[in-house]
Amino acid sequence: MPCIKKRIGIDLTPLLPGGANGGVKPLIFQAQKIVREQLSEKAEFVFFTNSETHQEVRDLARGGDELVCISKTGNVPMPDAALLPIRETCGEQGDLMLLVDHKVDVLYCPFGAVPLATPGIPTIACIVDLIHIDYPGSLSSVEIAYREGYLRETMRVSESLNCISLHVVSRVLECYPEYSGEVFYTYNAVQDRFSNLPDSDRETPCENYFFFPSNFWPHKNHEVLLIAYQNYRRRVGDEPWHLVLTGSEDERTEEIRRYAEMLNITDTVHFLGFVEESFLRKLWEHCSALVFPSLHEGFGIPLLEAMRFRKPILSSNVCCLPEVGGDACLFFDPRKPLTLADNFLRIHSDSSLRRELVEKGEKRLAEFDIERELKKLSYAFLTTEAKKAWNKGIYDDGWFSAHCLIGVPAVRGRWRLAFSIAGRDRFTKVAVFVSGNPFGSYDIPNHETVGFEFWVRDITGNIRLSVANPAKLSKEDERLLGARLLSVILESEDGEVIELYKV
Repeated sequence: MPCIKKRIGIDLTPLLPGGANGGVKPLIFQAQKIVREQLSEKAEFVFFTNSETHQEVRDLARGGDELVCISKTGNVPMPDAALLPIRETCGEQGDLMLLVDHKVDVLYCPFGAVPLATPGIPTIACIVDLIHIDYPGSLSSVEIAYREGYLRETMRVSESLNCISLHVVSRVLECYPEYSGEVFYTYNAVQDRFSNLPDSDRETPCENYFFFPSNFWPHKNHEVLLIAYQNYRRRVGDEPWHLVLTGSEDERTEEIRRYAEMLNITDTVHFLGFVEESFLRKLWEHCSALVFPSLHEGFGIPLLEAMRFRKPILSSNVCCLPEVGGDACLFFDPRKPLTLADNFLRIHSDSSLRRELVEKGEKRLAEFDIERELKKLSYAFLTTEAKKAWNKGIYDDGWFSAHCLIGVPAVRGRWRLAFSIAGRDRFTKVAVFVSGNPFGSYDIPNHETVGFEFWVRDITGNIRLSVANPAKLSKEDERLLGARLLSVILESEDGEVIELYKV
């Protein structure tokens, strides 16, 4: 008898073109390919995409996988559904039934936010950092409020959190002690993703150089890096190593470029912008050392990439970086440019130190195996169950439109399921589905409140209430309303009561 594969939904709607997502993007692509191999006999995937990067995501899909474009982003229109290949469709991001209709068993949100989360379908969210709490000065007040808002929602509805380091695990537990789900970590060990890339014809800008691959976000600390580099250059004399910077171009890139001009170091500082992976590999192969002055990180992929390419590492000593770098880095305080300048000089002049760091890096790298790390995520995909009673599609006053969903924590045995529903200004028929199975339709007369109940066994997933023809109640209320849910109660045979909903 063939195995019924679990359907894993992956929310890639925040995926941006190029390198605008930072290190999260290569992590997602590399990780997804490996997880797919690990679960090839047990799972298939449904990728929810946006119009800008829908085509990029095609590289991830195999066999029975599906792509569903649900969001228009940038200047790229939604694809024409009639012209899409087989197993590709379009949908709507706000569709309450999106995951239900695509038969998703587990939802994974690699960008942390959970707008597609659906009651009764377990959600796993990836948390890469808590920068809005730990380094708020790098973000606008609007961005801080946005991050805190979506993380609170993530904590409320997700069954499991996939952090990217032990440091992030500890910060999540400290900052959100009310979180009741599972928390685990998988290291971002994607340093081998360069192995099968074609050679790049592009030339590196110079012979000896410090390398800093990073977007120009404030917490990446480019200002201190440039001050330190100017000091190093003045002290080292006529043949300084150059400084090569990569990262997506934005307004802040121009600020940093002007800062380099003010420091009069532009002749040895190279801004290369976003580079393709094949040229990035070439830059790693030819660089002399990595410098990583970040003020905040959830992991720090470049440290492992430097170890993989046998390069000495100068690293900031904050957050998770000592956890990742171990004894294989020359650490410094990222707020002290003179200390970094001293370390520039040490790496430049001391070949035995460079050799020692490279050797330690080789040993340290053995601790980071992507296959081993992602077995934790694969296991979570197969074993995470819906445990939280929450709802979606119900307004604060209890009214719902065509559908509403109420999550049910998995319960065993016989339970009495009781509803109280108020009608509108016309006869209404409410259909009830439990764990995806129809349990009948119930008549709600005009303006009356009706209670009904039935016995169920071994509930998992969600309860769905559906009304065929929602309508406006008045000119003042623009909502299309079907019925008003007052309460949903589960009671076991031995008297245990679970209040699933009460207005």
